[in-house]
Amino acid sequence: MKGSSVLAALGIALLACSALAATVAPLAVVVVDTRPPSITFVSPENNSTVYVGDTVTIRVKFEDAGFEYAGSGLDDVYVRVWDDGNNVASYVKENLGGVSSHEAVLTWTPSSEGTYRIAAVAYDLAQNMAPLKAIYVRAGKAPTCILRISVNNPSWGTTRPDPGRHEYVQGRQVPVTAEPSEGYRFVGWSGDASGASASITITMDRDKSITANFEEKPQTYTLSVSVSPAGSGTVVDEKGRTVTTMTVEAGTSLLLTAKPGAGYEFLYWSGDASSTSATVQVTVTKDTYVTANFREVQAPAGTFLLNGQTVSASSTVRLATTSLDFRFVPTQSAEYITGVTVTIDGARIPMTKSGEQWVGSHTLPGEGTYRMSVSLTWARGEVPVCSLSLSYQRHEENNPPGKVNVSVSVSPANSGSVVGKYGMLDKGTLVELQAFPNEGYRFVRWVGDASGTDPKLVFVADRDMDVQAVFEPVPEEQWKQEAKTFTARYLPLGLAVLGAISLGLSFFLRAKGR
Repeated sequence: MKGSSVLAALGIALLACSALAATVAPLAVVVVDTRPPSITFVSPENNSTVYVGDTVTIRVKFEDAGFEYAGSGLDDVYVRVWDDGNNVASYVKENLGGVSSHEAVLTWTPSSEGTYRIAAVAYDLAQNMAPLKAIYVRAGKAPTCILRISVNNPSWGTTRPDPGRHEYVQGRQVPVTAEPSEGYRFVGWSGDASGASASITITMDRDKSITANFEEKPQTYTLSVSVSPAGSGTVVDEKGRTVTTMTVEAGTSLLLTAKPGAGYEFLYWSGDASSTSATVQVTVTKDTYVTANFREVQAPAGTFLLNGQTVSASSTVRLATTSLDFRFVPTQSAEYITGVTVTIDGARIPMTKSGEQWVGSHTLPGEGTYRMSVSLTWARGEVPVCSLSLSYQRHEENNPPGKVNVSVSVSPANSGSVVGKYGMLDKGTLVELQAFPNEGYRFVRWVGDASGTDPKLVFVADRDMDVQAVFEPVPEEQWKQEAKTFTARYLPLGLAVLGAISLGLSFFLRAKGR
């Protein structure tokens, strides 16, 4: 009957609502959020172990699925750490304004061993309370390692931390610094540490023992190095480093080398070093002063010879040939010459070093006037030697009819001789010349209007010609050997030529009645 009455009453209520709905406008439906927020512990894990003195990071995530409804979403969140009923750390965030999620981050350092309770609770705007959620962590004593620090002599220095026994949590990075006493210096670590740096870091992954080693500071002195005159050079050590002033330990030995600057040469060491060698060993047993002395080198100079003839610094030369033979003989600072160049009408002709001299050759294109200059180069640049005006012109029109002039010379002067018929000759004459070197020389080549390296020269004189025999100096022993070969080869020919000349002269005198 109780159930029938309830159903009847419910039916009457429904009919009344139906009748009312037929006469009244539809009403808005209000949905109320009844779902509480959710709580998730991200870290640490429940029933995990942490260490006393370590920093523990607690992360808790709060979420509210009902935030989609008006007037709902997260409002207040709380996280607390409890130790035997005492709140030791808290995170409180209120009036969040209905957000869907929020992560709380709380750091906490256990101060003693024991079991700790971490609890979290949250409310949304609809005043739904999330069921209290909690986890438990065990705080235990962290494993430790022992660091033993000592010094080789307590009166020579100490350390920071002080020498002795120190206990650290396993894995900790411990900085240690060696501090020498006055008059002493740190030299290095031994034991479970090494190196010469006074400050090191020890990783405590096990028990360790280290020793800081000190020693008495040795006496030091100042080494002062200078050059004279200023700017004339530098002084370097065995590693090529420039040395001026430096502090060194007593007894230090250095190898110093004087390097002259451009246009200077080293003379000697003075002060606490004495030597004429550019490299000197200096041992420092007191404040030491040494000076490298240099002097300015005179610019190189010399004599220029053109076709065996010395020319002045500025002159005009009339040529009898288009073939030019150059020779430069240094007379000053020869070792500093790096090159000699002849320039003819802008064309540069480098000369080649031969022994202590410089040589070269050139053939002019024909008749005309040419400008020629000679210069040498050294460390400080270029130095002019001479400047010439050259002119070449044939002179056959001045000869008697049917005659040509064949001139013969040697280069350098007094280096040899030429035997044969030359001078004013009938045009078309077959000329045979033989070059003979003087003692200390050897024949090199023919230049001018004839060429070749055979001491015997044969040609037809069909025009005015200038022929020059070029010789060069040779060492005495080499000259003697070459002279033997030369004499054996050409002496018979020379005797024959002289015999013919002597016989002809005899007939000539007899014809004249003499």
